[in-house]
Amino acid sequence: MTIALRLSDTVSGIAVISDDGDFVCEQTFLPEIDYQLLLRQISSLISGLTANTTTGITAGPPANASPSTALGLCVSDLRYTSNGSVTSAAFPFLDDKPLMRDLQAATGLTSAIGNDAQCLGLGARQHDNETLFSLVIDKDLSGAIIMNGRLVKGRNHHAGQITHTPLPFPVPFELDGSVCSCGRTGCLTHFISLPGIEKDYKQLTNTDKSADNIIADATKGDIIADSVIQVLEDRIARALAPVINLLDPDHIIISGQAADKNRLPAILPRKWPGYIVADKPTTEITIITDRHVPCLNGAASLVLQKT
Repeated sequence: MTIALRLSDTVSGIAVISDDGDFVCEQTFLPEIDYQLLLRQISSLISGLTANTTTGITAGPPANASPSTALGLCVSDLRYTSNGSVTSAAFPFLDDKPLMRDLQAATGLTSAIGNDAQCLGLGARQHDNETLFSLVIDKDLSGAIIMNGRLVKGRNHHAGQITHTPLPFPVPFELDGSVCSCGRTGCLTHFISLPGIEKDYKQLTNTDKSADNIIADATKGDIIADSVIQVLEDRIARALAPVINLLDPDHIIISGQAADKNRLPAILPRKWPGYIVADKPTTEITIITDRHVPCLNGAASLVLQKT
């Protein structure tokens, strides 16, 4: 049995998941916005959830935690630092905190942590022998690599993170004025993200509009909104071209508020020729619009891999 937890600025949830991947019970919650309060909230949620099951799981302080239970945590926009602490744009109060150590102390459970793309890839994988790349497009951009059913972390725990790599194959003037929040020019997250959609729309119209409304207008046939989304799709294709050349993945999973399940699977393969080595790419594309359950399953998989 595994306790799977997801912290997100959209849907946060906690679940008890069996070793076979079945959800024993689940609930959503609004996370606290203070570090110590959040740790206490997580401990309380685990105690309450497991007390209402008949699985025999116990959780709480280290003295009475079951040795067979572990906690997998998915955190949106998670980044790792060299000293073992974490940062998150979605939860800035986590910055530079030893979250895994403190979680284990607060809950008494062996813990593992991953970001949305890492947990999405683990939770959505179909075969253990495939190479998979997952991409989450929200306020920020996040990527991850899954090989042979396991997360590839890398030496610095950032394997697959294409966020601050330059936009490939830029067209003339495309990078002008595109200074990222990190201080560099041309980072993918500056273009492929919800703020990137809003920036492109404002450049065309001199009007502020939310990315959600731009995406909705594009589906209704608004010419300007649709042109912004077409540029986004072309940039996603260019961003994934080096991934295909380097990894040649069997499967690409794309999720997030900017992932259009009706357009991307058909559009991306048509754009890849000329950017990639393969003449006819056969990489399978899957769009997941609700990643809550895959991320929880992925958080459980993180624990199984660690233990």
